[in-house]
Amino acid sequence: MFDKMLKPMEREPDSEYFENPAIGSTAGKLFLHDGPAAFRFGDKGGPSPEVAAVGHAVHCHVLEGAEEFRKRFLWGVSGDGRTKAVKDARKAQAEEAAEKGMEILTPTSSFNQTVLDLMTKNVRMHPKVMHLIGHGEAELAARATITSPRGNMVRLQAKIDYLVDWGNWSESQAWHVLDLKTIDKIGNIAQAMKRFDYLYQVGHYCLILRDYLDTMPSWSFVFVEKRAPYTAAKVVIAPGDIEQAIARAEQNAFKLADCLKSDHWPTGYENEMGWDSTLGRVVDLG
Repeated sequence: MFDKMLKPMEREPDSEYFENPAIGSTAGKLFLHDGPAAFRFGDKGGPSPEVAAVGHAVHCHVLEGAEEFRKRFLWGVSGDGRTKAVKDARKAQAEEAAEKGMEILTPTSSFNQTVLDLMTKNVRMHPKVMHLIGHGEAELAARATITSPRGNMVRLQAKIDYLVDWGNWSESQAWHVLDLKTIDKIGNIAQAMKRFDYLYQVGHYCLILRDYLDTMPSWSFVFVEKRAPYTAAKVVIAPGDIEQAIARAEQNAFKLADCLKSDHWPTGYENEMGWDSTLGRVVDLG
């Protein structure tokens, strides 16, 4: 599939990806929603190492399969950590993981191999997903430089969960992004889409992918529950919504580029404020 790209994307370990100074979609959303000052001085870090490891494991097992999962992850040694036997076993496992570059996962009642197997089965057997996995590549890193109308530049980056090349059997669309999300309850998809502003991610990623693909990809999110019955659902993003998301992300990138150049980070409270007794809130007086 890479020979069809304008330029190739490559798999990249998270350790390298997150060390890159380019701006990811999470940081972009922080700038958009909380403002330039919050972006500049706030915490742009990701989840804790434990939470991140669970996310990596689910994505790997679901999208790349059990064989790839076994190359990259080990289930931690269970038992009473106060005993010498368990301490020695965990030490040996930690040494093995460090030598092989693997992650150690802590098995719990809510996250273990059985749970991973069920999540994977329900995603891969979903009638609208099963034809996609196996026709693409997972965990691809992409970066692009965006230039604002003022001539200022910002470097953006994205980690593509799964890029599908289905041009072999579809004349109308050659590329499709499949993005995997875990969720507590499948009925809460609408709330999650709004709360986490997943459409911003679509725009941010597709803005970058213009440098790599000859046509814009179609896009779908696959949600899978983190608890029984581990139901999976696919949500397709309409082309018009993708276009609007790209425009929104691009305008945000322009503003970010200008802030980086000027080193001026507005708080959003530069104007005089007034109290509106009718509305019961503070309003911007200009």
